[in-house]
Amino acid sequence: MNLDRLERIRLVRTRRIWVLVGVYVFFGVLGPVTARFLPELLAGLGQGVPVELPPPTPIDGIAQFNGNAQQLGLLAAVFVAAAAVALDANRGMAVFLRTRATVPELLGPRLLWAWIGAVVGYTAGAWAAWGGTVLLLGSIPLDRFLAGLALEALYLGFAVAMVLLASTYVRSTAAVGGIAVGVLIVLGIGSLYRPVGVWLPSALAGAIDAVVRDGISGYWRSVVVTVGTIVATWPIALRRLSTREI
Repeated sequence: MNLDRLERIRLVRTRRIWVLVGVYVFFGVLGPVTARFLPELLAGLGQGVPVELPPPTPIDGIAQFNGNAQQLGLLAAVFVAAAAVALDANRGMAVFLRTRATVPELLGPRLLWAWIGAVVGYTAGAWAAWGGTVLLLGSIPLDRFLAGLALEALYLGFAVAMVLLASTYVRSTAAVGGIAVGVLIVLGIGSLYRPVGVWLPSALAGAIDAVVRDGISGYWRSVVVTVGTIVATWPIALRRLSTREI
Protein backbone atom coordinates (compact mmCIF):
# COMPACT_ATOMS: atom_id res chain seq x y z
CA MET A 1 0.00 0.00 0.00
CA ASN A 2 1.17 3.54 -0.76
CA LEU A 3 2.60 5.06 2.44
CA ASP A 4 0.85 8.37 1.89
CA ARG A 5 -2.53 6.65 1.62
CA LEU A 6 -1.69 4.48 4.62
CA GLU A 7 -1.06 7.53 6.82
CA ARG A 8 -4.23 9.20 5.59
CA ILE A 9 -6.25 6.11 6.48
CA ARG A 10 -4.48 5.78 9.84
CA LEU A 11 -5.34 9.40 10.73
CA VAL A 12 -9.03 8.66 10.23
CA ARG A 13 -9.33 5.09 11.52
CA THR A 14 -7.40 5.74 14.73
CA ARG A 15 -9.83 8.64 15.30
CA ARG A 16 -6.93 11.07 15.75
CA ILE A 17 -8.46 13.52 13.30
CA TRP A 18 -11.79 13.39 15.15
CA VAL A 19 -10.05 14.08 18.45
CA LEU A 20 -8.43 17.18 16.97
CA VAL A 21 -11.58 18.41 15.26
CA GLY A 22 -13.65 17.72 18.37
CA VAL A 23 -11.31 19.60 20.72
CA TYR A 24 -10.94 22.64 18.48
CA VAL A 25 -14.62 22.84 17.50
CA PHE A 26 -15.66 22.60 21.15
CA PHE A 27 -13.57 25.66 21.96
CA GLY A 28 -14.70 27.32 18.74
CA VAL A 29 -18.33 27.08 19.84
CA LEU A 30 -17.56 27.93 23.47
CA GLY A 31 -15.42 31.01 22.75
CA PRO A 32 -18.04 33.42 21.36
CA VAL A 33 -20.67 32.16 23.81
CA THR A 34 -18.31 32.82 26.74
CA ALA A 35 -17.39 36.27 25.42
CA ARG A 36 -21.04 37.21 24.90
CA PHE A 37 -22.44 36.01 28.21
CA LEU A 38 -19.44 36.43 30.53
CA PRO A 39 -20.72 39.70 32.08
CA GLU A 40 -24.08 38.09 32.93
CA LEU A 41 -22.36 34.97 34.24
CA LEU A 42 -20.05 36.96 36.52
CA ALA A 43 -22.95 39.08 37.71
CA GLY A 44 -24.85 35.93 38.65
CA LEU A 45 -21.87 34.58 40.56
CA GLY A 46 -21.18 37.90 42.25
CA GLN A 47 -24.06 37.47 44.75
CA GLY A 48 -25.21 41.05 44.42
CA VAL A 49 -21.73 42.57 44.07
CA PRO A 50 -21.75 44.69 40.88
CA VAL A 51 -19.33 43.48 38.21
CA GLU A 52 -18.52 45.94 35.45
CA LEU A 53 -16.90 44.75 32.24
CA PRO A 54 -16.60 46.54 28.92
CA PRO A 55 -19.18 45.44 26.36
CA PRO A 56 -17.97 42.37 24.44
CA THR A 57 -16.69 42.95 20.93
CA PRO A 58 -16.28 40.58 17.96
CA ILE A 59 -12.55 40.36 18.71
CA ASP A 60 -13.39 38.90 22.12
CA GLY A 61 -15.14 35.92 20.53
CA ILE A 62 -12.06 34.99 18.49
CA ALA A 63 -9.75 35.72 21.43
CA GLN A 64 -11.69 33.43 23.77
CA PHE A 65 -11.47 30.59 21.25
CA ASN A 66 -7.81 31.21 20.59
CA GLY A 67 -6.82 31.26 24.25
CA ASN A 68 -8.20 27.76 24.75
CA ALA A 69 -6.99 26.52 21.36
CA GLN A 70 -3.41 27.48 22.21
CA GLN A 71 -3.55 25.39 25.36
CA LEU A 72 -5.53 22.15 25.18
CA GLY A 73 -5.92 22.26 21.41
CA LEU A 74 -2.19 22.64 20.77
CA LEU A 75 -1.46 19.97 23.38
CA ALA A 76 -3.74 17.52 21.55
CA ALA A 77 -2.12 18.38 18.20
CA VAL A 78 1.39 17.82 19.57
CA PHE A 79 0.63 14.42 21.05
CA VAL A 80 -1.26 13.26 17.97
CA ALA A 81 1.82 14.24 15.92
CA ALA A 82 4.09 12.49 18.43
CA ALA A 83 2.10 9.26 18.06
CA ALA A 84 2.58 9.45 14.30
CA VAL A 85 6.20 10.60 14.12
CA ALA A 86 7.87 8.54 16.87
CA LEU A 87 9.16 5.80 14.56
CA ASP A 88 11.12 3.92 17.23
CA ALA A 89 8.54 3.99 20.03
CA ASN A 90 7.81 0.29 19.39
CA ARG A 91 10.99 -1.64 18.64
CA GLY A 92 9.30 -4.50 16.82
CA MET A 93 7.35 -2.16 14.57
CA ALA A 94 10.46 -0.04 14.02
CA VAL A 95 12.40 -3.07 12.78
CA PHE A 96 9.53 -4.05 10.50
CA LEU A 97 9.22 -0.57 9.00
CA ARG A 98 12.94 0.21 8.70
CA THR A 99 13.60 -2.97 6.70
CA ARG A 100 10.91 -2.08 4.17
CA ALA A 101 11.33 1.66 3.63
CA THR A 102 13.89 4.39 4.19
CA VAL A 103 13.56 6.96 6.95
CA PRO A 104 12.60 9.77 4.50
CA GLU A 105 9.94 7.53 2.93
CA LEU A 106 8.49 6.75 6.35
CA LEU A 107 8.68 10.24 7.80
CA GLY A 108 7.39 12.27 4.86
CA PRO A 109 3.76 11.05 4.88
CA ARG A 110 3.68 10.91 8.69
CA LEU A 111 4.78 14.52 9.01
CA LEU A 112 2.48 15.72 6.25
CA TRP A 113 -0.65 14.11 7.65
CA ALA A 114 0.18 15.03 11.25
CA TRP A 115 0.33 18.66 10.11
CA ILE A 116 -2.79 18.38 7.94
CA GLY A 117 -4.71 16.86 10.85
CA ALA A 118 -3.72 19.72 13.15
CA VAL A 119 -4.60 22.34 10.53
CA VAL A 120 -7.95 20.73 9.75
CA GLY A 121 -8.80 20.62 13.45
CA TYR A 122 -7.80 24.23 14.11
CA THR A 123 -9.52 25.46 10.94
CA ALA A 124 -12.78 23.73 11.89
CA GLY A 125 -12.63 25.32 15.32
CA ALA A 126 -11.75 28.74 13.94
CA TRP A 127 -14.70 28.69 11.52
CA ALA A 128 -16.98 27.63 14.36
CA ALA A 129 -15.67 30.60 16.36
CA TRP A 130 -16.14 32.89 13.35
CA GLY A 131 -19.75 31.78 12.88
CA GLY A 132 -20.56 32.14 16.57
CA THR A 133 -18.87 35.53 16.72
CA VAL A 134 -20.81 36.88 13.74
CA LEU A 135 -24.05 35.54 15.19
CA LEU A 136 -23.58 36.77 18.77
CA LEU A 137 -21.14 39.68 18.68
CA GLY A 138 -20.93 41.13 15.19
CA SER A 139 -18.92 40.84 11.99
CA ILE A 140 -15.14 40.65 11.71
CA PRO A 141 -12.96 41.32 8.63
CA LEU A 142 -12.86 38.07 6.68
CA ASP A 143 -9.55 38.86 4.96
CA ARG A 144 -7.81 39.42 8.31
CA PHE A 145 -9.42 36.29 9.72
CA LEU A 146 -8.03 34.21 6.83
CA ALA A 147 -4.58 35.81 7.19
CA GLY A 148 -4.52 34.91 10.89
CA LEU A 149 -5.62 31.39 10.02
CA ALA A 150 -2.67 31.07 7.61
CA LEU A 151 -0.22 32.19 10.31
CA GLU A 152 -1.62 29.61 12.72
CA ALA A 153 -1.26 26.89 10.08
CA LEU A 154 2.41 27.85 9.74
CA TYR A 155 2.87 27.73 13.51
CA LEU A 156 1.33 24.26 13.64
CA GLY A 157 3.90 23.24 11.03
CA PHE A 158 6.59 24.50 13.39
CA ALA A 159 5.04 22.55 16.29
CA VAL A 160 5.12 19.35 14.20
CA ALA A 161 8.76 20.08 13.30
CA MET A 162 9.59 20.33 17.01
CA VAL A 163 7.87 16.97 17.54
CA LEU A 164 10.05 15.50 14.79
CA LEU A 165 13.20 16.97 16.32
CA ALA A 166 12.26 15.64 19.77
CA SER A 167 11.77 12.17 18.29
CA THR A 168 15.46 12.09 17.34
CA TYR A 169 16.48 12.35 21.01
CA VAL A 170 13.94 10.11 22.74
CA ARG A 171 11.85 7.14 21.62
CA SER A 172 8.59 6.99 23.57
CA THR A 173 5.57 8.91 22.35
CA ALA A 174 5.01 10.54 25.76
CA ALA A 175 8.61 11.76 25.96
CA VAL A 176 8.54 13.08 22.40
CA GLY A 177 5.34 15.02 23.07
CA GLY A 178 6.58 16.26 26.44
CA ILE A 179 9.84 17.63 25.02
CA ALA A 180 8.05 19.31 22.12
CA VAL A 181 5.54 20.94 24.47
CA GLY A 182 8.40 22.10 26.69
CA VAL A 183 10.15 23.75 23.73
CA LEU A 184 6.95 25.51 22.71
CA ILE A 185 6.38 26.76 26.26
CA VAL A 186 9.94 28.10 26.57
CA LEU A 187 9.64 29.90 23.24
CA GLY A 188 6.27 31.28 24.31
CA ILE A 189 7.84 32.73 27.46
CA GLY A 190 10.70 34.14 25.38
CA SER A 191 8.25 35.91 23.10
CA LEU A 192 7.14 38.07 26.04
CA TYR A 193 10.39 40.02 25.60
CA ARG A 194 9.31 41.95 22.54
CA PRO A 195 12.71 42.75 20.94
CA VAL A 196 13.32 39.01 20.73
CA GLY A 197 9.72 37.84 20.59
CA VAL A 198 8.95 39.44 17.22
CA TRP A 199 11.48 37.04 15.67
CA LEU A 200 10.32 33.86 17.40
CA PRO A 201 7.88 31.35 15.89
CA SER A 202 5.80 31.67 19.05
CA ALA A 203 4.76 35.14 17.85
CA LEU A 204 2.53 33.31 15.39
CA ALA A 205 0.82 31.26 18.11
CA GLY A 206 -2.58 32.75 18.69
CA ALA A 207 -1.94 35.57 16.25
CA ILE A 208 -5.39 35.30 14.70
CA ASP A 209 -7.15 37.63 17.15
CA ALA A 210 -4.30 40.19 16.96
CA VAL A 211 -4.36 40.02 13.15
CA VAL A 212 -8.13 40.48 13.10
CA ARG A 213 -7.70 43.54 15.31
CA ASP A 214 -4.53 45.16 13.93
CA GLY A 215 -3.70 43.51 10.60
CA ILE A 216 -0.91 41.18 9.51
CA SER A 217 1.94 43.68 9.24
CA GLY A 218 4.82 43.05 11.64
CA TYR A 219 4.78 39.26 11.45
CA TRP A 220 7.24 38.88 8.56
CA ARG A 221 10.22 38.34 10.89
CA SER A 222 8.67 35.45 12.76
CA VAL A 223 7.39 33.99 9.46
CA VAL A 224 10.93 33.98 8.03
CA VAL A 225 12.41 32.38 11.16
CA THR A 226 9.60 29.81 11.36
CA VAL A 227 9.95 28.73 7.73
CA GLY A 228 13.74 28.55 8.09
CA THR A 229 13.48 26.44 11.23
CA ILE A 230 11.02 24.01 9.64
CA VAL A 231 13.25 23.59 6.58
CA ALA A 232 16.40 23.13 8.69
CA THR A 233 14.77 20.55 10.97
CA TRP A 234 14.26 18.02 8.18
CA PRO A 235 17.95 17.25 7.33
CA ILE A 236 18.92 17.30 11.02
CA ALA A 237 16.21 14.79 11.88
CA LEU A 238 17.02 12.55 8.91
CA ARG A 239 20.68 12.41 9.84
CA ARG A 240 20.03 11.59 13.47
CA LEU A 241 17.31 9.01 12.83
CA SER A 242 19.17 7.31 9.98
CA THR A 243 22.23 6.71 12.16
CA ARG A 244 20.39 5.77 15.36
CA GLU A 245 20.36 2.11 16.30
CA ILE A 246 16.93 0.56 16.58
